[in-house]
Amino acid sequence: MADEREKEIEPEGEMLKVMNAMEKGNAKHIRDHARNIVRMRHGVVNYRQISSRIDSMVDYFEKEPEQSKVLSSIPAIVESIDSSLTRGNTKNMLKTMDQIEKQ
Repeated sequence: MADEREKEIEPEGEMLKVMNAMEKGNAKHIRDHARNIVRMRHGVVNYRQISSRIDSMVDYFEKEPEQSKVLSSIPAIVESIDSSLTRGNTKNMLKTMDQIEKQ
């Protein structure tokens, strides 16, 4: 998802819209598209952070014995992460990750 977001920002996406707005001298559109770029960059960073945390959790679960308390709650964890991904709600996903790490 981070790669998809980065492609939306690249010169063919939002950057092109900023350039066009600059050529037309439309300050409102320049601001709007620049804010979109900043928002998308934050989304990319969030997705990369989530990816890293998921990778570390997978490594932990591979090493953890099968009797772990956390392993019993994996279906709920997967459902929560999946619903957050479909909605694009990275904040909710990060909260879920924090809860898992606390357990």
